[in-house]
Amino acid sequence: MDTPLKLLSTPTKIDKALGELLVSSKHVDLAIAFLGQDAPEMLSQGKKMRIVCWLDSGATCPAAVAKLQETAEVRHVSGMHAKVVIGYGNKKPRRAIVGSANLSRAALGRDTQDAQGRYEVGVVTTHPDTLVGLQGWFEQLWNDPLTLSVDAAALEKAQVAWERRRKERPAASAEGKTKPKNPLALTKYPDLFEAALEWARATPLVEAIGVEAVELASKLYPETMTKDDL
Repeated sequence: MDTPLKLLSTPTKIDKALGELLVSSKHVDLAIAFLGQDAPEMLSQGKKMRIVCWLDSGATCPAAVAKLQETAEVRHVSGMHAKVVIGYGNKKPRRAIVGSANLSRAALGRDTQDAQGRYEVGVVTTHPDTLVGLQGWFEQLWNDPLTLSVDAAALEKAQVAWERRRKERPAASAEGKTKPKNPLALTKYPDLFEAALEWARATPLVEAIGVEAVELASKLYPETMTKDDL
């Protein structure tokens, strides 16, 4: 018998739990902010699916979204940063995963090189009240007027953002750390804080987290960023 709540403390544990949920569910609802290039392959075990993502973020692969549209209903909304997967039996939810990992090989520990040094965490729950709450939350998101169907124009806009982000993404240094080709370019990303923090940790200036990192980020990008942007 499943425990009501189980910790998923590594990317590989999240990946395993996702696979088990997909296989055991008759249909699945996913609110995943960013979908990587291999998302269609990673969801190939799923049956009927509804997916909400943040398409124009530059971090979601539009080709993957187009492929997923062949087998799933896909909608998008800007600013949707959640990572929630709900698996259903017939009409009732049976299991859900809530965590930090997006749907990509690196986030789920499948790409050893890109996943090195990555920390993700999640929980899988079978608690009835929690599942009902998550089901209601997803239905509200799915039917929100700001949540839109994915059309050709949306995919074209997403492709521009995706290519721009690929050009401006941080490059690995000789020491294996990560730093941007142009630090100011990071401020163009919707996930500004995460990118700025990643760069800050890669510099010799500070080993800071939390409030200290926010203070550092505001000093690194004084022309383009304020604390209200974080």
